[in-house]
Amino acid sequence: MIKKLRVAVDHGNRNMKTCHFIFTSGLNVLDKKPARGEKYLHYEGKYYTLSEQRIPYQRDKTLDFRFFILTLFAIAMELEGKEQIQPEDVVQIQLPIGLPPKHFAELYEKYEVFFRAEGKVLDLNFNGKIYHICIQEVRAFVQDFAAMMTIGQNIMQVPKAVGIDIGGFTTDYLLIRKGKPDMGYCDSLEKGVITMYNQII
Repeated sequence: MIKKLRVAVDHGNRNMKTCHFIFTSGLNVLDKKPARGEKYLHYEGKYYTLSEQRIPYQRDKTLDFRFFILTLFAIAMELEGKEQIQPEDVVQIQLPIGLPPKHFAELYEKYEVFFRAEGKVLDLNFNGKIYHICIQEVRAFVQDFAAMMTIGQNIMQVPKAVGIDIGGFTTDYLLIRKGKPDMGYCDSLEKGVITMYNQII
């Protein structure tokens, strides 16, 4: 049977985030099944486990296949708690993702193509449970704007508002005029919390 599920994913430089999970943007690649009790993903002949050692900063995450695998982890983790998903089901995934405002125009089409994986049915083994997924649709959104729309009614009453997103490696800002993003006044500065830590050290 075909089922549908929306899984929103934030590909952070420090952490991957979904609606229910946060985990470090780090990955181990193994040829053999990991020890009992360790969470793993088996996909196309390789075993993957999560790592606390994050992947080095990537401005364009489509250049590193590990971010696709981390996305599969995020999807599988969201599927794991869904009792209505049966082993024979094919789950069509809607995948909303975020991009920093300064990088949006340049990268959004590339991200949507990369993370869709041609819409093929992908077979995942997550901790011994088989899932068949098809990433049917990927939509990229401006991160700051998406966050600010959670209080959109309030922002629409204000002539100007600035959204600021302080992440691990970047600080992004975006000007909102009466509820609409002004992409002429935005930037993604490579100065986040991790770079601040490093300067302090």
